[in-house]
Amino acid sequence: MEQRRKRTIVPQVMASVLAIVYAGVLYSQHAITATNQLDGIIGAMLGLFICAGTAANLIDALYDPGARKRGAWLAANFLVLMWGLFVIIVGTTRFADSRSLPPVIR
Repeated sequence: MEQRRKRTIVPQVMASVLAIVYAGVLYSQHAITATNQLDGIIGAMLGLFICAGTAANLIDALYDPGARKRGAWLAANFLVLMWGLFVIIVGTTRFADSRSLPPVIR
């Protein structure tokens, strides 16, 4: 049972826009919610969501001999994967911020 995916750049563009909006909101507002823990959870989950489809595409490209000819598509996937990793790092950093810990643990 072979399942082929359509190789369009639209999902990568939408994931990039989502990551840029998240980073922009955090940069301008310094928070999405009132707590760093919730901001961190949202960031980590959003980053995993962004990376999931792109990682699947890149793994598919390893086994598809014709995928290497589509350089722009591979580059877009790699760029979105980097955006997703950036969002994961920002989210987990926000989640593990020492100012959000109780005073006993600091």
